[in-house]
Amino acid sequence: MKTCIKVVALFAATVTMASASEIVVNSDTNIVESDASTMLTVNSGTATLLNRAQRGYRHYRFKVERPYGASATYVAFSEIRLFNGETDVTASRSGYGIAYSSEWDDNGTHFYWGKKFGDNASSEYLHGFSRVLDGDLTTDVAAQDGKVSASDEIRDKVWIRIDFANPQLVTSYDWARSDYWYSTTDARLPDPADWRFQGSDDGTTWTDLDVRSNFLIPQPANYRAAWAGPFDCSYSNEVCTVGTISMADGAETAISGDDLAVGRMSGGSLALMDGASLVLNDGATVSETTIANGTIVKTGAGTASVEGNTSFAGSLSVLGGSLRFIGTGGNRDEFYRFTFTQTSGKEKLKFGRILFYDENGTRTGQGAYSEVIDAAAADLAAGQIAYSSSYAFEGGNTPRHLFKGDLSWPAFGLDKIDGVNANLTGNNGMTFQFAMRVLDGTAPIKGYLFQGAPWGGDKWFAPVKWTVESSPDGVTWRTVDEVVAGSPASNSDWTPWNGGTPWTLSNRNAPAGTAFLPSATVSVANGARLDLAGSTTTQIGNLEIDVAAGAGTISDFNPAASGSLYLVNLGSWTAASPLPIALENVSESGNLGGWDVFVDGVKSSKKVVFRGGELQLASEATVISIR
Repeated sequence: MKTCIKVVALFAATVTMASASEIVVNSDTNIVESDASTMLTVNSGTATLLNRAQRGYRHYRFKVERPYGASATYVAFSEIRLFNGETDVTASRSGYGIAYSSEWDDNGTHFYWGKKFGDNASSEYLHGFSRVLDGDLTTDVAAQDGKVSASDEIRDKVWIRIDFANPQLVTSYDWARSDYWYSTTDARLPDPADWRFQGSDDGTTWTDLDVRSNFLIPQPANYRAAWAGPFDCSYSNEVCTVGTISMADGAETAISGDDLAVGRMSGGSLALMDGASLVLNDGATVSETTIANGTIVKTGAGTASVEGNTSFAGSLSVLGGSLRFIGTGGNRDEFYRFTFTQTSGKEKLKFGRILFYDENGTRTGQGAYSEVIDAAAADLAAGQIAYSSSYAFEGGNTPRHLFKGDLSWPAFGLDKIDGVNANLTGNNGMTFQFAMRVLDGTAPIKGYLFQGAPWGGDKWFAPVKWTVESSPDGVTWRTVDEVVAGSPASNSDWTPWNGGTPWTLSNRNAPAGTAFLPSATVSVANGARLDLAGSTTTQIGNLEIDVAAGAGTISDFNPAASGSLYLVNLGSWTAASPLPIALENVSESGNLGGWDVFVDGVKSSKKVVFRGGELQLASEATVISIR
């Protein structure tokens, strides 16, 4: 995990770094390093996340795996140079490193990287490691460890590492044979023949940028001071990770080539260029962001969410788990967690009810809950509440009574924490927390409200500081409301707070909008799920199915009036069989009559229909479209 963020500003960008993992962008800015702890705020301009081929690595390694001559008793060469385009960047290095070995040759002379040639370390011999960076073809480095007869373990240590203080792009490199001591019989014997040129962010995990084998410098056998190369570096797409991206209206985040994995992204627009994809791992959310192109990929076995007015026109691939689209219909999470940190003045926390409301203002999720002590939230069944055994309550007034829904005792009253009297006045760090999974049949939750209880007519027991979190799976939590100065209603009766107007779970309930445009192409892998129940305006206009592998499930499938079905990898499947995809709660199925069918890229005369709960192909003459 990186502990700092390196930022390179372009066009006089103003960059404010509020902490070791926060970047604030106020003008066009290039960002060269980020990780899962990074909080990126883009107030204006474009924050460009440089891909690997634009930013390079901090460390490079030339790792020799075999000399040219089978009889060679060492590997040796004179120079190595690193280039960014036409510029030699070798001299910009901040240092270098070597592998260590304790091998000796028959004469008791050291032949390992980074040591002087000869056993007198204080002497200035011509074969030390630094000699490959001195620009002098009459000096070199020799390593007996690299001889063909050495063990694989020993030869694995024959490498040179060149370090840079910041990521440095290297597009090519070369190396040279020495003009010093080689046999005039065949100067090629100790030349590197098999090697890897590698890059690394941390100097530990290496990525191959160029791999060569059986290489031979194209000069005569006794030709010395010969250069090999240049050899081009190849950068493959990688995943650039950012924890949170928050963008103001008109601001943009851009990435080219590399894939972008984000934990939370909201507002603004995202530009995915040159084959870049947005990768949503478990727990990721995207809200109110315009994605003009590229691909969204859901990975992992858990759940990720796309919310509100987020829209895109590229491709959507759900490779694993579930991807949910949440529009105006409320929070579809089943798990909630309440944390109370301060009362209105009394030490003990006491009040009457917690009320949930759907988007129509109707109460939901009330009823008979059961309690499980010391259980993990993810293990809860519907209608269960979990809390720590460290809590004790007054007269059976436990958390499950908060959701009874009627106006009678019991209510809720916290008595002790870890055997001592509870004190939530905010002075000693005590908190009370419980997790719950709502009852089956609970509508998507739009808001919530507290209700008093006749605890001796004293509202000073009531909470004034609390946090509400929600989760799709009981593992990945996100804050959906936080109150730091609540105003309790009277506790003399069952009075609702806030004049009876529910508080909105604002972070989960963005305005309605099209989740993705009909021009987007959608695919759902076997076992995965695309849940569109929370985004009623979303229509699918292009659907791809890998027939042999099978597809997953799409809930609330609403086909566009015209579109395309792409069938690939048919295998032994025949048109008489239903297509291997599960579609739930299908609406406007007659629109499928306006779709074209393509089989392995070739347009078919078949049409697509939905009948008997299955997606099928039919001859054009038999299709009846009712709209």
